[in-house]
Amino acid sequence: MKKFIKVLLFSLVLMISICACGSTNTPEGGNNDAGEVVEPEPEVVVEYFEEFGDMATPDTVVPEIEFTGSSKSSTDGVTTKIEYRYSIENDSLAKEYIDYLRNSGIEIVDAEDGSYSVMSGKAKVCTITVSSGSITVNIVPEDFRVEAVVKKVAVGSYETTDFAKFTFKKLETTKEVYPNDVSGVYLYYKQESGYKFITLRGTVKNLAAENLEGRYINAVVSINDKYNYDCEVIFGANPSALTDYAITPFEESPLYIIAKVPNDALSAMTSGTLTVQFNENFGKGIKGGDYAYTYVFNIPK
Repeated sequence: MKKFIKVLLFSLVLMISICACGSTNTPEGGNNDAGEVVEPEPEVVVEYFEEFGDMATPDTVVPEIEFTGSSKSSTDGVTTKIEYRYSIENDSLAKEYIDYLRNSGIEIVDAEDGSYSVMSGKAKVCTITVSSGSITVNIVPEDFRVEAVVKKVAVGSYETTDFAKFTFKKLETTKEVYPNDVSGVYLYYKQESGYKFITLRGTVKNLAAENLEGRYINAVVSINDKYNYDCEVIFGANPSALTDYAITPFEESPLYIIAKVPNDALSAMTSGTLTVQFNENFGKGIKGGDYAYTYVFNIPK
């Protein structure tokens, strides 16, 4: 009986030893059961834009996205344009990149033209444009990132900035546009068949220490959020002046903002706005950048 128990214990020990020898784990980068070498998964190293270090580049987030080139432009030593370009096989790769940015805490606003605005507070940092087979990232240079002021403004009110004071007196739709003072010789917008003029009248006073011009003020009339008409912005006594007029420090000048709109668009109008946009000291903006100030007026029906 004792001999039988010894044989049984010996057999159990032998079985345990065999099982232990047959049970092996394949270490990372070692061999698997078939004897093949198993390489560890490569770690994805995400790189970030030099000009905006909080945002990862598309090609390091989505390996299928291919970097194709970049360009920078400057004026008088100041960088005015920073552009990066990438190629994609389908738009879903762009969506994967945008989703990654949002999930990583980047604030992205869908623009009306289908592009994406990357924001830092109220300032736009860059614009991401997706078109057939490509992604373009336009980074706004740091000197041009502005805390944008966007507000609805009522006719009859005034607005003051550090460099100018506006008084908005009247918003009207007429066949012709005459200056405020018609007592002497003057220039004006004559009637044109099939059109009327939408005109915002007021004054602008220069509070800056330099002359100010209106050439870089952007103004657009929008009808039914569908039809858009660019405006002329005029400083000076005559709304149809042929040259730009600069106002000197503390000078106050008449202001005319005028759009020529087809009668058909006015007849179909259920809603309308006049949007006026400008930068500090009415300076020039850059592609992809926001205007520092945006005033929106409702157009009466």
